[in-house]
Amino acid sequence: MLQASHECAKPACIGPDAVLLLGRYPTTPMPAPRPLSIVLAVLVSAVAEIAAVTAQTSQEPAKASPAPAKAAQTPDIVFYLARGGPDSCGHGCNEWIGADGKIDLGAAQRLRRLLAKLGRRRPPIFLFSPGGAELGALELGRLFREQKLEVGVGYTIPRGCERDKPLDKACEALKHSGQELEAELDDTFVWCNSACVWALVGGASRFVPPGAKLGIHDVGFDPDKPPPRAAAAIEAKRLIHARMQEYLRDMGMDKALFTASAAVPFESARYIEREEIARFGIDRREFGETVWHFTGPPTAGIYKRFFVRAGTGDLARYRDGFVRMTCGTKREVSLSLLQERGSAQMSAALLPVAETGGQRIVLQGQTQSGKFDNRYAWISPEMFESVGHGANIRLSGIDQGRDDGLAGSITLNMGGFPSASEKLRQECDEAARIIEAAAKGPLKFANPAANSSPRQSAPAAQPPAVSQNAPGKPVPPRQTVAKDATDSQGDPLQPSCMLQIADAPEHQTGRVVRFLPDEQALERTRALEALLEAKISPAYLSLKRVEVDTRPYGSTFMAAVPEQMAVQIGDMVELNSRHRDTSLPCHFIPSTINRLIEHAE
Repeated sequence: MLQASHECAKPACIGPDAVLLLGRYPTTPMPAPRPLSIVLAVLVSAVAEIAAVTAQTSQEPAKASPAPAKAAQTPDIVFYLARGGPDSCGHGCNEWIGADGKIDLGAAQRLRRLLAKLGRRRPPIFLFSPGGAELGALELGRLFREQKLEVGVGYTIPRGCERDKPLDKACEALKHSGQELEAELDDTFVWCNSACVWALVGGASRFVPPGAKLGIHDVGFDPDKPPPRAAAAIEAKRLIHARMQEYLRDMGMDKALFTASAAVPFESARYIEREEIARFGIDRREFGETVWHFTGPPTAGIYKRFFVRAGTGDLARYRDGFVRMTCGTKREVSLSLLQERGSAQMSAALLPVAETGGQRIVLQGQTQSGKFDNRYAWISPEMFESVGHGANIRLSGIDQGRDDGLAGSITLNMGGFPSASEKLRQECDEAARIIEAAAKGPLKFANPAANSSPRQSAPAAQPPAVSQNAPGKPVPPRQTVAKDATDSQGDPLQPSCMLQIADAPEHQTGRVVRFLPDEQALERTRALEALLEAKISPAYLSLKRVEVDTRPYGSTFMAAVPEQMAVQIGDMVELNSRHRDTSLPCHFIPSTINRLIEHAE
């Protein structure tokens, strides 16, 4: 790392605190308003506000990734040893080094201290970073190569941390505790941006999982610090560019990554494609896959992402794909293969087959999801159990863009499948039970008064407020959904929804017959979510629930009680019926009391 010197450097002499460029020569001190070493120290390569994929589809909800923070707001990168279940960080891997945060000039030194504690153990390291100081990234990358570390991109979530709150103080304290942490590794919706990409390049072997984002741009000056003088800035940028190119040569790569990065202004950013990741030499694998992951309600499922090289020569490209299993009715499971669409003629002619655990499953169903072809089949609970007994899943009859026009095949490992499939089995059983209970129809009350005690009132909650005297629709807090502007065309794990309910509420009248216990209200809410394959709007989740007898039909509906509205048994009320929440994808607003018509005597 360049050091400041109170001597002038030749051939350029900037001042008494100039950076030593080529050697040290005695000179008469000259006044300098800003040391060039400080200029270099504040050169950063950090993508600001690059959006992560954090959403779900109506077919498969995905775990939400935390929204990326600006590098200036992110804590300095921390390194810690993490441990998960079998195959949690890849086939045969259950131990890794988590590396989360902004890369600073002391990053390499902190990692050296951790490696010294580990002795001869050299687990892989997974980066999750918005960027940071370029010089710190180059030094960190050289340490990766020196220690022969395998380096990948992944988001480590220690037990006790929440996935969508990466900057939580308690979570940060865990990561800095120096202890080995039980953790989960998310390798599906993750990123490594700008300076992080240059650190990644130093890995002895590098793994960029399917779906991971690598953002690049040119170096620039820290916007939170005073800008340097023009002449010093030009010289500093020239020096750092030279060091970046030297670094690539030392890592055995050509300057294609540097050329691409320098072409993107510092104030913006660009995600590089899988073809570029291979061409730049970052990850040249022709096939890659994630471990199996579980996603929870409203549509529980497990999935695995993969990419595969299609075609040869100059026409070669990479296609993304997914295999997923989701709950169906009667405890059946849907097995789906989604792959980026290739030749329309070939895709229509193919009949993919999945072979695993002694089972041969022909994926005869066919739909389209954005830019993906979806081939699927329904399998019985017994067949689903047998899938888990296989050593792998072989998929044949898929379009790999071969020159001879023949179908190809791939083999997927079962890393992470046992634990993910057990969670899915439990969710499918529970969803089936709830749906069967909900199918019995609405509750009937011959004598509403017999189901409650008089003069109860709903405690205050944290809902949207409405007037008790005038009809109106409760308005939930405005929500913002982050989207990746460069990857919004049809990723089946991105936000989309086929929710088929009204966009606006209808008005109904009825009488409050009882208050629902929280546990019962939650169970019935889950039943609705399962039936609609959508989620209730968050602003309404904490509201108290009552049952309302709608006259003259004699059936009851569960309804939410808005904030600051006190109702009691026997009150006549007006309801807004269940309808779509247009401010959030795949969410609905439940039946909610709109106004009080008449108090009970």
